[in-house]
Amino acid sequence: MTTTDEGPRQIPVGVDLGGVVVEAWQWLPGAAAAVAALETARGVHVVSKCGPAMERRSRAWLEEVDFAGLTGIGPDRWHFVRRREDKGPVAARLGLGAFVDNRQEVLDAMPPTVERVLFVGWPAALYRLLSDVARSQGVPS
Repeated sequence: MTTTDEGPRQIPVGVDLGGVVVEAWQWLPGAAAAVAALETARGVHVVSKCGPAMERRSRAWLEEVDFAGLTGIGPDRWHFVRRREDKGPVAARLGLGAFVDNRQEVLDAMPPTVERVLFVGWPAALYRLLSDVARSQGVPS
């Protein structure tokens, strides 16, 4: 847990973009609200694998839908890597405490200090990631 001007904050979470937040350039159901809730509770970094052209398209989509305005996660926390196995070193460099991805091989490559959350839908992911926050604030589970 870290401390900010707003008080204690949990170690941030990494979230994949494709298949977790967006699919075919449409928000996945519940994704905007879930990512915004995670941002408020823990802080979020988007870490996505793509080539240069897809990175440009992804950044354009994030701007187009006002991702920063809707979620509180600005472009300084949008990270793009060229290979899936590069997500682990980025997670380590950013000090992420958890990572949400829809690919098990990405999660398998995470550092041992990173909680791995295989994405199967936002209700399950939010419950898992926010239950630690609730416990740290004395809220019974």
